Amino acid sequence: MTKIYEVESEKILSDTDRKQLENGVMLDDGYTTLPAQVEKISDKKIRLFLHEGKYHQVKRMLEAVDNKVTKLHRTQIGKCVL
Repeated sequence: MTKIYEVESEKILSDTDRKQLENGVMLDDGYTTLPAQVEKISDKKIRLFLHEGKYHQVKRMLEAVDNKVTKLHRTQIGKCVL
């Protein structure tokens, strides 16, 4: 089930950061996330499409690319738009 989030970050997300998120990143506990779809909204804002739901996964994914979430909003779970 796809989960869609709008994420604002503390730092600008580079193309390299976005590619890492798209390929899957290793979290602090050693778990490697599944590939995600990343849609750029602005330099510090993305729409993130996930197919799994680990504990604080979005925040941990941004930390894995040396960034920090400043604002997070889940916009959709499966067919349910929030």
